[in-house]
Amino acid sequence: NFYTTDDAVYYGNFESKTLQRYVVNSKLETELAGEFSLMQYGIDAANEQPLFFSSSSAYYVSSSQGVVIHFDPTRMEILGSTEVPELLRDGYAGWFGGVARVGDRFLATIRYDDAEDYTKTAPDSTLAVAIEDDPEPPLQLLREAQVAAASYSFVDDEGNYYALAGDSWMQLTKLHDLPGGSPLVRVRAGRDELDSDYLLDLNELIGTPSVNGIWPLSGSKIVVQAWAHDVDPDVALKTPDDYWTAPHFEWTMVDVANETAEPLQGIARGAAGYALLRMRVDETTYVQQYGFPGGTDIGENVELYAVHDDATTEKVAATSVGDFRFMSRVKTVDGSH
Repeated sequence: NFYTTDDAVYYGNFESKTLQRYVVNSKLETELAGEFSLMQYGIDAANEQPLFFSSSSAYYVSSSQGVVIHFDPTRMEILGSTEVPELLRDGYAGWFGGVARVGDRFLATIRYDDAEDYTKTAPDSTLAVAIEDDPEPPLQLLREAQVAAASYSFVDDEGNYYALAGDSWMQLTKLHDLPGGSPLVRVRAGRDELDSDYLLDLNELIGTPSVNGIWPLSGSKIVVQAWAHDVDPDVALKTPDDYWTAPHFEWTMVDVANETAEPLQGIARGAAGYALLRMRVDETTYVQQYGFPGGTDIGENVELYAVHDDATTEKVAATSVGDFRFMSRVKTVDGSH
């Protein structure tokens, strides 16, 4: 997992289970500039997302351990920790995600899955968590019992935070007994509660049994993947691999304020995209698409598309090795680039 500030790239190293800080020198080469582990808290730093408030203040929020950890992201030193027992749910494992900076705080989602059976999600899953720099208490939980399993999010240009609830894979395979649909909920800018007047079911809006992912555009527009209306999930989904490796999703642009949807032009159906493959650089959103030269099985061809606000796309790169996971702008150490 990669994260950036203005002057550094941070990498959650899955092998060492640490967070590493890299800087870019004047030769445009990356250099390791610090590293720490959170194993003393029982936390794998590679699996948790840091929240950067400033060059000297950042946090980890671990719903699995019920702790908030404060650290200096420039010196890469841990400054302290605070136990937050309300993050823990007996019998459930918490998944912290959907992180977005909103003004002077962060909002995020926590999804609680049954610790013994991942197909069961707590019916009153937390949908938003408000986190401030050096707060007392360190965070605030915002709950909504009508929907569950939130994981994706975005912030519109007015500072409103949206979270997408539901679970695409489990909806299609009927593995759970939670409320149906793919509902978007909202926290208005500057507010401390979920907006009780807003609930937009993307399944109903688009005319699909399931929606996967959120890729933000400008204003109140997003891109989502919608299960193709002419594909029967009972026939197409025999194993989990069928969900991730077959082109059954159509790309759709949604304006969440106006509640309108239209298909993206110039890009074919694709397999379900991973949440971490969200790239927005210089006001342009990029999505990656797997190619399928052999039919429905995943191929070696991966294409990167730029998405424009008028629902058009442009292919900008392709690769047959790996995929596109990370793009960002970072200042060099000497400020020359």
